[in-house]
Parts: sequence; C-alpha cells; structure tokens
Amino acid sequence: MTAPQIARLREEELKKEGALVDYLNEYEEFEGTQNFLNALQNYPNRDRQHPANRAADAHHRVSCPVHPM
Repeated sequence: MTAPQIARLREEELKKEGALVDYLNEYEEFEGTQNFLNALQNYPNRDRQHPANRAADAHHRVSCPVHPM
C-alpha cells in the first residue's frame, strides 16, 4: 500500500462510530505510560549513569548503536 492509500484508509476507519474515541483512549494510555517510563524520578541511580559511547571513553570501548528496522 502507498502512503496516500493508508492515509485514506485511516481516515475512513476513524469515521466509524466509536473508533476515534477508542483511538484517543489508546493514545492517551500509551503517552502516559511513555511519560512514566521516561521520568527521571523513577530511576534514582540514573544521574550517576553515563552513556557507553562518551567521547572521553572512546579509546576504551567500541560503540555501535542498533536501530530496529
């Protein structure tokens, strides 16, 4: 499917009765979960952690970020 086809299909689906409310409820739950999991106060030791690919440590380690496809 092309992007315009998907956009039209999404628009049609969201016009169905109750679909927009369900979509927005799901989005609200997802966004709330993401905000909770990303909140620094949930990870008290996080301020002492350092990224593995810091420039200062570059000569000690190899860093290879992995991205999902």
